[in-house]
Amino acid sequence: MKFTQIAVMGGAIKVVDVGRYNVLATDFVLVSSRASYEMVEKTIAASISHLVTMSAATSKAIVWAKQHNLNLIGFARDERQVVY
Repeated sequence: MKFTQIAVMGGAIKVVDVGRYNVLATDFVLVSSRASYEMVEKTIAASISHLVTMSAATSKAIVWAKQHNLNLIGFARDERQVVY
């Protein structure tokens, strides 16, 4: 199973086929798993400002994200999400 990312960049629509679990854009990372502190650390190292997960974030990930001003969002759904 693959996910397709559709993003508007510079007025153009960009469609990218990505692997089963992760979607990487220029300003956010979308993962279908929990947000671990390792994911947070890698997102920060890549200078990406948003990490969006389909599931929960670990307590260490929440602390690490807050310390580094990373916008961490969990349980992302169409109409709701948790902003840590």
